[in-house]
Amino acid sequence: MQVEEALHCVLANLRTDIGRFFATGEGLSLGKGKFYNSLIFPLFDDASQAFMTVAGIGYVLTHECDVDQQNNRTFNDDVLICPVIPFQDLVETLKQELPRDQLMAFLGNLGARNIHRLIYIPSLGEKLAYGGVLYLNQITNTPVSVFSNGEATSIGALTGYSLTIVEYAIENHLLRPKVERLAFVTETQEDN
Repeated sequence: MQVEEALHCVLANLRTDIGRFFATGEGLSLGKGKFYNSLIFPLFDDASQAFMTVAGIGYVLTHECDVDQQNNRTFNDDVLICPVIPFQDLVETLKQELPRDQLMAFLGNLGARNIHRLIYIPSLGEKLAYGGVLYLNQITNTPVSVFSNGEATSIGALTGYSLTIVEYAIENHLLRPKVERLAFVTETQEDN
């Protein structure tokens, strides 16, 4: 399967207006809604069973006032981010793992937003020519200094329209009700 065919499968099931998804982000300070290239963040390596440091594209989740270095606050030196997997990389990986019919079903569900841990985002220029995927189970952090030393560069931002879509998906993934019942109170030895 070619990436163009995979993209068609996602877009055919996407219920959002991709033309309203991104803005340049010029004039916006570091904070939620922005995408950066060359971000440094940790990523777990299955082969070595250790974290490695990688550089890639990421979406900022932290509110701008919580990382503004002009605000004299403690604990404002890290930024919460979600790595972005370029769509073509996702397709190449899945082609190795899934038969074609399962891959097509997966891509259709990705476009329809039925996979709560993944959010497809449309093309964002040459860095994400076919779009990408926010993988919410890989939310991590990176130091504010990565943004101020000039290595990480802004490549765009969500619009108000798309921020609502992304924030709803994050809320649904992180805050949906637990299926298993939790104990109402702490059990003690005497209760057993």
